[in-house]
Amino acid sequence: MPDQLAESFRQAQRELRFQLTTWAVFAAWVTGWCGANAFDARSADVTTTLGMPDWVLWGIAVPWVIAFAVTVWFATRVMQDTELVDDFASPDSTADGTDPDDLEEPGA
Repeated sequence: MPDQLAESFRQAQRELRFQLTTWAVFAAWVTGWCGANAFDARSADVTTTLGMPDWVLWGIAVPWVIAFAVTVWFATRVMQDTELVDDFASPDSTADGTDPDDLEEPGA
């Protein structure tokens, strides 16, 4: 039983590391790109793509779309549902702690 719990914990740690790393990468992209390009733009020489300034497209829209795609991929392909074990339940007891042999048969 402790091995099952340990495997579930290790899986949760792997998932957490991936999520935090992904968040850090996209946070650095958004803040770095926008910080470098947004404040240098003058209103007269701002180039637009799809009706929005280039720094908005490449610094906000594109990273958000890619982050969404990575999140969907991660949730559907990588995350695993692990069986949680109850350390206090014995194999001979039901969920409420009663012994199955003590239960009466329906209609008896």
